[in-house]
Amino acid sequence: MIIRSWDHHDILNVEAEFNSTDTECSTGAVLTSIAPYAGRRTTSVHATDTVTGQILRCEVFVDKISRIQIFHHSLKLDLDGLATLRILAFDAEGLHH
Repeated sequence: MIIRSWDHHDILNVEAEFNSTDTECSTGAVLTSIAPYAGRRTTSVHATDTVTGQILRCEVFVDKISRIQIFHHSLKLDLDGLATLRILAFDAEGLHH
């Protein structure tokens, strides 16, 4: 089972996603900004696998997005293998985070 937590509950809402056959182990999460826009905000999201103890940490930036680029190096994403998905989001000044 994976347990998710995040630092700032006033910035972000995190909802676990489950596949249709296993409702005990989440397979992903939907992150939704709930903060009114007052400039860039940041928080961290953590996921812990209770079987292996492995901890994943992701830093999340909440900002107004002007442009987005998505890069990947796989023709097909294998959920059991390792893959890299790189997403760059740019603000109005062209800075990415």
